Amino acid sequence: MNHVPGRRAILSAVILAVGCLQAWDSNLLGASPLMWVLAGVAILVGAGGALVTGSIWTPWISSGICAALILAAWIFSATPLPGLPAFAVAAPVLLLGNEYLEVKEARAARESLQGK
Repeated sequence: MNHVPGRRAILSAVILAVGCLQAWDSNLLGASPLMWVLAGVAILVGAGGALVTGSIWTPWISSGICAALILAAWIFSATPLPGLPAFAVAAPVLLLGNEYLEVKEARAARESLQGK
């Protein structure tokens, strides 16, 4: 595929920033340390999923793991974390949107080479 490394790095930084801001806004620091770990790993999996280019399934798998961990932290936290599920939606949208753009660009490049 026609990967754009700069776009992947920027996407990773955006996911990291959005995740950290969403966790802070949800008052994650008031929750237990286990919830910090769950949310932190979820944010890192989402940001890392933007950088890995091994397979077409990588964004899907990292989106699922990220959403599952964020939702687990939200459900099992004794402290209310009202804004945290927004990241469970934002990260997959960003990851899968980038994958869509890359597939679309690869298809356009392939068609231009074929002379269509």
